[in-house]
Amino acid sequence: MRKVFIVIIILLPAWVLGQNTPHASLFQYNQMMVNPGYAGMDDGIAINTLVRNQWMGFDGAPSNQRFNAHMPFKLFEQQHGVGLTLLNDEIGFETNIAVGINYAYQRELSEGKFGIGVGFGFMNQSLEASWIGRDGTSDPSLPQGDDKPIYFDLNTGIYYKTDKLFFGFSLNHLTAPEVKYQDLEVSGLYPYYQRAAFLTFGYKYQLTNPLFEVEPSMMVYTTGSSVQFVIDGLLYYKSRFWGGLGYRMIDAVSILAGAEILDGLNIGVAYDIPTSQMVYGTVGSFEFTVKYVFKVDVEKDNRIFRSVRFL
Repeated sequence: MRKVFIVIIILLPAWVLGQNTPHASLFQYNQMMVNPGYAGMDDGIAINTLVRNQWMGFDGAPSNQRFNAHMPFKLFEQQHGVGLTLLNDEIGFETNIAVGINYAYQRELSEGKFGIGVGFGFMNQSLEASWIGRDGTSDPSLPQGDDKPIYFDLNTGIYYKTDKLFFGFSLNHLTAPEVKYQDLEVSGLYPYYQRAAFLTFGYKYQLTNPLFEVEPSMMVYTTGSSVQFVIDGLLYYKSRFWGGLGYRMIDAVSILAGAEILDGLNIGVAYDIPTSQMVYGTVGSFEFTVKYVFKVDVEKDNRIFRSVRFL
C-alpha cells in the first residue's frame, strides 16, 4: 500500500500538468514510434513490436506495449513510405491507447536515403480511479465517471539513413492535445500531451578486425521545460550479434543485447538499473523487442512464352 501512495504522489502532478511520450531504451530499433520520417526506411515490409515493464516490483509502475509496421512503395515514379503504429501505455491508474498512420516522402541523397514524414492518429485515455474516496470524499481535480475521451495527435519528422549512419529529428504532439473529461468538476483542468522534440544520431565504425563494429548512438528529448538524453554504445560481431551499455540522464544504466537469429529476424533485450532513488523500490526495468523485415517480389515477368501448337 505504501508503494501505491508513492506512485500516486509521483504521477499525479504529471497527469495534471502534461503527459510525456513513453521511454524506450532500445530507441535505435524503434525509430518510427517517435519519427514518421522513418516510414519505409528498411527497404522491405518491417514488423516490429516492443514490450517494456518499468520499475518492476513497484505497484502502479509504467508498462507499455508498442507495435508498428511500415513499408516503402512507389507512386508516380517517386519513392514513398507508409506505416502503422499502435501503443498501449499503462501508468498508475491511467491507460492510453493510441493508433497512428505515418507517411514519408523519400529521396536518394548522397550514399543514403532521406525521408520527410508526417504522422497523425487518435489517442484514447481512461482512468481507473477506484482508489479515490475510501473516506467517503472525492477529489474534484480528478474525473469520477467512466468517461474515455478520444483526441487527435499530429507529428512530423525527417530521417536520413546510410549503411553506417542514421540521423533523425522529429516534433511530436504538435497540437498539444487536451484530454477533456466531461465530468471533471474543476473547469479547465485537463491533462494534455506536451509538445516534444526528438533528435537521434548514430554511426557504425569498422574496427581493425573486420568481424567487429562499434556503434555509438544518442537520443536527445526535450519538451522545452526539460531535457533528457540517452547515450548507447553497442559492439557488433559479424553484423549479427550485438551487446553494449547505455545511460539515461538521472534515470538508469542499461545493459543491452540482441541478435539476428534468422535472416531479417532480430531480437533485442534491455535491462535498466536505476541510478535515482527509485533503486530502493524496484528490481529494475526490462524491455524486449522483435523486428522482422522481409521483401515481397511483385515485379512483372515480361518474358514471352509461345506454344509449339501455334508456331
